[in-house]
Amino acid sequence: MVTSLVDLLTRRTRAHLVDARATRRAAAAIAELVGPDLAWSDEQREREVRRYEELVAKELSAAGLDL
Repeated sequence: MVTSLVDLLTRRTRAHLVDARATRRAAAAIAELVGPDLAWSDEQREREVRRYEELVAKELSAAGLDL
């Protein structure tokens, strides 16, 4: 039922809550693992990773924290 990488990492697992920075570093590898099951093209996988990276950057910035 996963709809996106953001959905997977923020809602379906606790990874984002436990350590967003580490999850950001692992996002591309995670997308590589789940991409085939979700029928993501290379371009879609890259978009998913970019969206997650942007989310982490935005949240950390809003909290006054560095990546």
